[in-house]
Amino acid sequence: MFGLKGWQLMFIAEALPSLVLAVVVLKVLRDSPAQAEWLADDERAWLDTTLIEERRRKVAVNEHG
Repeated sequence: MFGLKGWQLMFIAEALPSLVLAVVVLKVLRDSPAQAEWLADDERAWLDTTLIEERRRKVAVNEHG
């Protein structure tokens, strides 16, 4: 089929769902809760405040070389 051997077609058939899912994930996932239109306003605000609080509490780690 298409000049390909059976094992080559299997590689393509196994790769197609992953490629489709990658495109879907890139379209659906957002960089921050503020950009997630599927969240309710109260959920979005809660996530934003929680992330800000976690960043504030984070202890700086010094790297020594």
